[in-house]
Amino acid sequence: LERFRSEGTLLATLSHPNIARLLDAGVTETGQPYLVMEYVDGLPLDVYAQQRKLTQLQRVELIQQMLEAVSHAHAQLIVHRDLKPSNILVRPNGRVTLLDFGIGKQLLQSPTEGPSTVTEDGGRALTPLFASPEQLRGDAIGTASDTYGAGVVAYQLLTGVHPTAGDSRTAADIMRTTLETEPRRTELGDLDTVLRRALKKVPGERYETAAAFNDDLQRYVEHKPVRARPDTVSYRMRRFVQRNR
Repeated sequence: LERFRSEGTLLATLSHPNIARLLDAGVTETGQPYLVMEYVDGLPLDVYAQQRKLTQLQRVELIQQMLEAVSHAHAQLIVHRDLKPSNILVRPNGRVTLLDFGIGKQLLQSPTEGPSTVTEDGGRALTPLFASPEQLRGDAIGTASDTYGAGVVAYQLLTGVHPTAGDSRTAADIMRTTLETEPRRTELGDLDTVLRRALKKVPGERYETAAAFNDDLQRYVEHKPVRARPDTVSYRMRRFVQRNR
């Protein structure tokens, strides 16, 4: 019941075209609480991409829409904590809609110091395949935890495989590989660099925000040097040539 109330409270603060809208909330005469949510006529992110046979750039565009929704939630001091394809629906017109803030959590706010970067506790409600290392350890979490979850979603969408799980079948195996195994390298060039930055084991080594993750993806789309990669003259020249063929 407490989690149900929490989701209603969180959703009431969110208003974004890429987040499912809360239409109404209340309690019935028999004491049953309820939420009335916007109906989303769409497919899970990975299913949509597969059925439409989307190109790499089209998949990146979907990831960017997801990150815009996550950025809005973070601006409202809300961490989603359960980013995964089934919680990210794509409508027939290609618009991404983020839903299910059932295990979301509001960041603490100090009256003197302003918003904190971590929740009171990590909590144990999670999806092992998409959970961040700090979630699996039960540590305090912040917006970087969603950056990691978004990184796993993006990696799978672009490569078709999980970054660390491999053939793991049990939750224990998945948790172990998440904590101990580095993401497999891909043949995606700068995209590989961006994904690996989002999937760093240590929160402080990832993109500070979902917006920063999104910005590097946009730089990739525009053939500009990505910030996740060390800057060199030769690298900048290659990107300049790509932009000005």
